[in-house]
Amino acid sequence: MSLFGKSKDEVEAVTPKASGGQKEATYFGKKLKIKGNVSGGGDLIILGELEGEFDINGKLQVAEQANITGNVKADHITVKGNIHGTLSAVEKIHLDPMAKVKGHLNCQRISVMEGALIDGEIKMSGQSAQTSYSSVSDKSPQSKSDETSEKK
Repeated sequence: MSLFGKSKDEVEAVTPKASGGQKEATYFGKKLKIKGNVSGGGDLIILGELEGEFDINGKLQVAEQANITGNVKADHITVKGNIHGTLSAVEKIHLDPMAKVKGHLNCQRISVMEGALIDGEIKMSGQSAQTSYSSVSDKSPQSKSDETSEKK
């Protein structure tokens, strides 16, 4: 018998674990103001203000009230708040209607909801992006009008 009448087998420390092989999520609260570099594995949800470099092996979510100044790299980036800097996603960048981004966006895929503001440049790379660019450039408006006139 140990303290408070429980046997040793009944007393266990509970460690939170991500279910189903999911990565752990870390929150930076809305009252936090952080300057510096952040890197690591797992998902990150930012509610406050951050200034610096971010390199996350996981998903990054920027909440509506969040403000980020700096360069951000993650597997998947979702923005609802404000970012001033370069966003680089291994997979995808998603901008919600309240997102305000000033800077460069580098990704394979992007989705921009109506209302989101982008002041900068979007660069898409990867095989799927190159395929869509080549198919569009092959059928430019000039070449379409040339095809029409040749048929007459």
